[in-house]
Amino acid sequence: MSELQTQRTNCQIVYILSVEGTMHHGISPVLVELTTQQRYPTGKPYDVQFESRYLRYGLFGWPEWVGRKFGYNEDLEIDDPMLVQRVISTIRPNDGKRHVILDGASFPSGDDTSKIQLKVKR
Repeated sequence: MSELQTQRTNCQIVYILSVEGTMHHGISPVLVELTTQQRYPTGKPYDVQFESRYLRYGLFGWPEWVGRKFGYNEDLEIDDPMLVQRVISTIRPNDGKRHVILDGASFPSGDDTSKIQLKVKR
């Protein structure tokens, strides 16, 4: 099995689109608790990441510090192969663990003047 296939096999990404407030006031505490209790057949727990900044950078181009960490000074296209590989390798390292990444966005989220926008023109 290739490294990329292993990374895909060892990872679940749960992305929730909801109305404003649903994630942080409602469903996310429940999902975080369920995923931290989840075990794979050997009995080891999953590595759970909540609100991955790296995934958000790959999807939306922010936070900008992630781009700088990846060596980018400007936003790349969402399908840039190096960006995709760097995001995957960061959120799903081939470290023998199984990973669960929980993230989501509420709508409406920000407006055209918001410093943190989920309405990114990609």
